Amino acid sequence: MYDYEVVDEKIIYFSQLPWKLVPFTFVLDPFAGEMKVWKNIEPIWLTATDINPSKPTIHKADASNLPFADNVFDAIWTDPPHLIRNDLKHWNKNYLKFGNYKNRKELEKLWPEWSTEFHRVTRPGANLMLKTVDGPDYRVLKVKDLEMFSDNWTLLDIFGSKSGAGWSKTTTIYSYWERK
Repeated sequence: MYDYEVVDEKIIYFSQLPWKLVPFTFVLDPFAGEMKVWKNIEPIWLTATDINPSKPTIHKADASNLPFADNVFDAIWTDPPHLIRNDLKHWNKNYLKFGNYKNRKELEKLWPEWSTEFHRVTRPGANLMLKTVDGPDYRVLKVKDLEMFSDNWTLLDIFGSKSGAGWSKTTTIYSYWERK
């Protein structure tokens, strides 16, 4: 298990993170969704993909089999998909059109595939930033699940912030990795 501190600030956008992307870095977000987390980021070369693109600027791609050559990207910053909630009370119906999965086993099977594929498309020394969760929510990639990325990535830093969802009892975790 990875230890982390929880900061007072509620972090919603990647621009609020302590790790900064160097301007004009080649970045991949393989789970781009509606790209809301990319607000106020310095100019970078962002390639956004999603299994179900929401905008014309997002390329259709499966994160388990990305349509890119080896060693292309300097960084991957992303918020991996969640499981679908049984009750839609807290879900914006737009979220259901993105890569959500019906059961945790299906999702867990994909994490090592994604780790390997992210390693393949990044350059040596590249960074990976994962937005994950810690707490009772079973639907998301959790801190205990990060171990699945350690074969291809070295953890450099990790911290938590208050969840952006007021009703949530979870902590949002940001982990920052370097490609092995």
